[in-house]
Amino acid sequence: MLGYTFVAGAALACAYLVFPALTGRPFALLEFFCGFVGGVAVVYAMSRRRYRRLAGRTVKADGPELAEHHVVVADDGLRSTSRLVDHVYRWAAFEGVTVHDGVIVLWTEPGARTLVPRSAFTDPAAEKAFVDAVRSHIASAQEKVGT
Repeated sequence: MLGYTFVAGAALACAYLVFPALTGRPFALLEFFCGFVGGVAVVYAMSRRRYRRLAGRTVKADGPELAEHHVVVADDGLRSTSRLVDHVYRWAAFEGVTVHDGVIVLWTEPGARTLVPRSAFTDPAAEKAFVDAVRSHIASAQEKVGT
């Protein structure tokens, strides 16, 4: 955030020095600020409108992505089942596990992942047991692939 503040300050200082030279008038901070805020508001509104229009087209509320899934840790991999899909991820497919605010991320590639919501666990101990088991299986699979 400090970097963004520095960039914003530098842009404002540049505008303060350049605009009077270009226009022959003193710099009007209020006009500049109102124009900047207005521009940001228009861009945000247009982006939000487009997002809402496209969000419903990416996945269906009752489709295979958003349906309730049951995830089971097995010896050969992670099994994810729903009313529409049965999926097995072999342990060798995973590269790592990270835990964020509301989700456990099981990375299969740098840009691909499988998500398990943290709310799926009854308590922190069950979540920790799941993460530890997954990490153990991933480490074991990586050792086998490496040899």
